[in-house]
Amino acid sequence: MKTLLPKTQEYIKYAENMEANKKVISWCKTTLNNVLKRYTPTIEEVEHVIDYLVSDKAPIKLHMVSYIQAVAKAYQWSENLQKQASEITESKKDTKVVLDFKDGFKIVQLIGKNAYQREGNLMRNCVASYYGRDTEIYSLRDKFNNPHCTMEKNQQIKGKGNGDIHPKYVDYVVQFLEWAGMKVRDSEMAHLGYEVIQFGEYCLTPCYRNRYVKKGQEVKYSDKVIIFTDFHKASHYKGNKICLFKGDFKIKEREKVDFGKIQQVGGYLSINSNAELKAENLKSVGGNLSINSNAELPNLKSVGGDLSISSNAELKAENLKSVGGNLYINSNAELPNLKSVGGYLSIYSNAELNGIINPTKNQLKKQGLITKGKIIYR
Repeated sequence: MKTLLPKTQEYIKYAENMEANKKVISWCKTTLNNVLKRYTPTIEEVEHVIDYLVSDKAPIKLHMVSYIQAVAKAYQWSENLQKQASEITESKKDTKVVLDFKDGFKIVQLIGKNAYQREGNLMRNCVASYYGRDTEIYSLRDKFNNPHCTMEKNQQIKGKGNGDIHPKYVDYVVQFLEWAGMKVRDSEMAHLGYEVIQFGEYCLTPCYRNRYVKKGQEVKYSDKVIIFTDFHKASHYKGNKICLFKGDFKIKEREKVDFGKIQQVGGYLSINSNAELKAENLKSVGGNLSINSNAELPNLKSVGGDLSISSNAELKAENLKSVGGNLYINSNAELPNLKSVGGYLSIYSNAELNGIINPTKNQLKKQGLITKGKIIYR
């Protein structure tokens, strides 16, 4: 079986969120994965292609379609959507105003089928296929009722063709996110001109939700912390400042690693099989945390991205309270104080969470665990 690149896995998650069929997932694992090994297309382009592939206009023999062909067909699909938009009449019953900015702009929730189709056509995306699903879709509209941003609750923020939001509309979207308490993926915040900042709680530069700063902005930190980009130096730090490691770190198979005084890893942390980890001071991982070996992280409180526990691995993290992304459990996990999962919870056959095999949503609620996404049993 071919190894999937981390970026391919992210695009597969995007496709799964749109309920893509097996043909699309297979295309991502093969054709797209091979393309990503050679060069890096923009996120907007790839997601736009996936939008096209999950539409009713996608090729039947998808396995015969190259990436370049898919891009060309996706843009042709976009042009056709634009032409069809003029033929759709949207009534007042098709939308619901949820936030009026009193200057002609407003946020509406899409209700009727006509609203979904018109939005998808004008914004050149596949939101029309979301009609009837158990999700909430919002749109930023101007005084002429034209859309400028499409949003899926706690998931996506898209401009036209899955691209960036024009700067003059960003403030409206940010106001809505605050009003609704919505959180979306980091790649979606990039559409608003924001980029992820590591260690936001110690950042002196104004940042949004302690996580994002405007692109190109100079970043300054508190003198209470010391930030390393070299793991060896960070793990051997003996001073009294709060020790932070900026970047990603991968613990190799059978490797023994001592984190020393490191309290936070800004990027992702991957623990390969049969590795030994001592990280009694580690409190947070900003990116994804991948567990492929037994691990005890007694003071870990938060994971900013996905948390993945592979088969034959066990994780004990008695103080972990939140996972910002998706939670994948393929083995045993003891997370008694976990309260929030920002994405979906994927539970593999016979996996155990807090002593319960294949727990139901009601069982999780009794434990105080709330998932913003759905629970998937594999």
